[in-house]
Amino acid sequence: MNWFLRLKLAHKLLTTFLFCSLLTAAVGVFGLMRMSDLGGMLKDTYENNVLPIQHVSDASRQVGAYSRSYVRLASMKDPGDIKDASERAKGYIERYRKSMQLYTATSLSDKEKALVGELETALPAYLALSDRVLRLALDGKNEQATDVSNGEARKAIRAVEDKLEGLIEELSDQAKRTNEAATAGVAQARTIMLSVVAASVILAVALGLMVTRIIGRQIGGEPDYAAEVLRKVADGDLSGEVQTRAGDDSSMLYAVKQMVARLQQVIAGQRGVVEAANRGNFDARVDLTGLRGFQAEMGEGLNQLVTTTGASIQDVVRVMGAMSQGDLRQTIDKPYQGAFGEMKEYVNNTVDKLSEVVGEVNSGAESLAGASEEVSATAQALSQAASEQAAGVEETSASLEQMTASIAQNTENAKITDGMATKSATEAAEGGEAVKSTVSAMKQIAQKIGIIDDIAYQTNLLALNAAIEAARA
Repeated sequence: MNWFLRLKLAHKLLTTFLFCSLLTAAVGVFGLMRMSDLGGMLKDTYENNVLPIQHVSDASRQVGAYSRSYVRLASMKDPGDIKDASERAKGYIERYRKSMQLYTATSLSDKEKALVGELETALPAYLALSDRVLRLALDGKNEQATDVSNGEARKAIRAVEDKLEGLIEELSDQAKRTNEAATAGVAQARTIMLSVVAASVILAVALGLMVTRIIGRQIGGEPDYAAEVLRKVADGDLSGEVQTRAGDDSSMLYAVKQMVARLQQVIAGQRGVVEAANRGNFDARVDLTGLRGFQAEMGEGLNQLVTTTGASIQDVVRVMGAMSQGDLRQTIDKPYQGAFGEMKEYVNNTVDKLSEVVGEVNSGAESLAGASEEVSATAQALSQAASEQAAGVEETSASLEQMTASIAQNTENAKITDGMATKSATEAAEGGEAVKSTVSAMKQIAQKIGIIDDIAYQTNLLALNAAIEAARA
């Protein structure tokens, strides 16, 4: 039976149909054989019983007609009538002999052969007496002819008729025995055929139930339900629970149930990973426990994708965080491919370019600070000279009281100039402090390079204006 269980479904069904067909063919062949036997029995009955009975019965009728003709002939007076009756009687005998010839051509039993032998002995004796009756009638001796016909001839014909009746009785007995044998054969054939048909039906039903059970065990349920489950899975609907029989751990539906459970596990893991990634958390992973084949490969691929994405984003966050703190030494060194590799190159290039710009700004700021200090020193020198000049003017003013109002005006102008110079020196010193603060701010916040440049430029103009005003004074 194991060989049958190992067959494919199509081969199981084909084997079942072939077996049922063989059973049907066996029943049909047996029925044909029994029908052939019955046909042979019927043919034998017809040839060895029916036809012989017909032949013997016809012979008996011919002998009876012959006997009746000679009974009437004995009382006839007209020789012409006597001859006509005699000729008709000869026809009866000829037909008798023909019927008996056909009968003896069939298969005769020993008893039939004995009866035929007795008949062949009794008939000539009767025919001899019939010839005697004919001669007496032709001689006009009707009384004697009647006496012979009613006496010796009647006894002789009775002997012939008895032999013929014996043959008919024997043939009837044979026909009865043949019929009984045929009836018994039919009953036996009926019993055998019914038994074979019943056995065939039982075997076919048992085989059908066995195949149904095997197929049901392989499928795990009704084929329509299995097809519906597979159709839902093919459409992406994994929400329904696959129903399996108790103790089922090897059917197709059980395998589908396991597949659905694994797919639900993979999808749930994917959903969790994607939701975590949408929240910025790249630490979530798909649980690979129990996964095999393409499901494990898909889960591992998604985990690798999340790992690569999280690592690349962490590198970008690290570099950008360092940039926000003014540290431009951080770069991305890990190897990445594709779009991740391009992002790595862009971030590193941005850091390099920003470092170059900050270096240039720092260099320009330092140069601007030096120039501002020089301007401040020049302004202070001018202020000192103006102060000294004012003091000299005050010293000489006492001796020059007689100077005209224009000199007094010049003195007043000199004081005004001194105040302006002092103010210019103060503003220059404040401008130097502003430049230093600007340089410190540029070192901390590289993003404000444009603003720092404008401040430095305005400071430079302010210092230059102060220097020019001081020079003019």
